[in-house]
Amino acid sequence: MPTPPNAPRDRDDASFGREVRQTLAGLMPWAVSIGAHVLLVVLAVFLVWTTVLTQEEEAWNGEVSFQPSPNVSPVQDTPVDPTPAPLRNTSPALQQLEVPQPILRNPGSNRPILGSPPPTLPDARPAPWTDTGLDPGSGVFGSVPPRTVFVIDASGSLIDTFPLVVNELKRLLRELAKAEQQRQAASGRHPRPYDYAVVFFRDGEVLTQDRRGLRSADTDQVARTIAWLDTVSPGGSTSPLPAIELALSLRPDAVILLSDNITGHGVYEIGTDELVERVMSARGDRATVIHTVQFVYPDPQEAYGRAGTLRRLAEETGGRYRFVDDRVLQLR
Repeated sequence: MPTPPNAPRDRDDASFGREVRQTLAGLMPWAVSIGAHVLLVVLAVFLVWTTVLTQEEEAWNGEVSFQPSPNVSPVQDTPVDPTPAPLRNTSPALQQLEVPQPILRNPGSNRPILGSPPPTLPDARPAPWTDTGLDPGSGVFGSVPPRTVFVIDASGSLIDTFPLVVNELKRLLRELAKAEQQRQAASGRHPRPYDYAVVFFRDGEVLTQDRRGLRSADTDQVARTIAWLDTVSPGGSTSPLPAIELALSLRPDAVILLSDNITGHGVYEIGTDELVERVMSARGDRATVIHTVQFVYPDPQEAYGRAGTLRRLAEETGGRYRFVDDRVLQLR
């Protein structure tokens, strides 16, 4: 039987249809995947757009409200007493101190900035005449008997408070000069003259005007000493022994020893027992008393219930121990 003339075309159409269906079947997974991703992107854009609109509608108006807790009672304002609290130290001489002029301070610290004017402590009122003398006083050094040697730490640890120490010493020396003038005017009532010496120690050095003996507290000598004090500057480590030995060799009635850390650090560091032993050996059988001033910082040994080095030196020589902290000096 002969083949119809359109049979090849039908076969081509059928073959083409199968190819189209196969191609569509292969592309279907890709189309589904692309559609799913597009849907996710559209959904994410919608969520972000909705969130932005919500934030714009609820923009902060500058007010903050707090919901009080039912278990917390409201705090009542308490009026503050403007009267300043009294000084912690109740010593009569220290109670006479007035508040000094304001001092520049380092941020976050209570210590004065170098170069700022040192606070000025007012002169202590002289004690009445006694058999041993007028005994001028100082808020830092205490009362000063005739024939006194001042031994003062000039190490680097006092670099920020050293101007205060020198300023107080100058005013005390002027008091000694006044006392000496009164002694001379009181002919016979007070025969013992006021003599003094000033010795600094720092970094193995001993700084003094004259190693030969004490100076008379007359006006001219005191003026020279005050001018000399302006040439002394602190620095280096603490090295007290040579200065103490020199002071004791001058055979004074009293030594007034001021330091913030008498045992020191580093190459000149010395233990408490050794320092006390060597000082007592240098003192020998002399009747010299050693008054001590622990300046600004307490001796760490005191925190453990042991007597500090300066306290021991004062006790073993019959002297007076004083602790002068930054609160007394109005540095807080």
